[in-house]
Amino acid sequence: MTNEEFQKLVVSKVPVGHAFRPMSIYDPDDDTIEFLTSNESYRVERVDSLVTVYYGRETKEIIGSLIKGVSKSLPKIAGEGTDLWLEIRSGRIRLVHFFQAIRKHCSKKKTAKPTILIVYEKLEQLAEVNSLETDIGNLSESVA
Repeated sequence: MTNEEFQKLVVSKVPVGHAFRPMSIYDPDDDTIEFLTSNESYRVERVDSLVTVYYGRETKEIIGSLIKGVSKSLPKIAGEGTDLWLEIRSGRIRLVHFFQAIRKHCSKKKTAKPTILIVYEKLEQLAEVNSLETDIGNLSESVA
């Protein structure tokens, strides 16, 4: 089977009418939040110890992200005078608020690089435009 034949076979298995929808998910085993706003292929770029960004290969724009160490970072960024409220309802958090808090937290560090703050701002915008939120379950109790 050629690559082209394999590609056609795979595409034929995708149900018609099921368009991609932006999604986000918390993985408690890996303690990560991952979100995607496009189904295009992507490359990854590590921003810092907390966030890896996904850039679309075709668009070259940010199309997603992976946040590591959520259970440790959530109470930290929520409790250090960020003057932001991380609203968690029924165990769900809006990612725009999470990225705002991360950006505020990082901007207070003397070593904060402006390029990283710009990436966080773009992640905020992407999360807000796509109304992304995720269920963080019992983690919400550690922030309260």
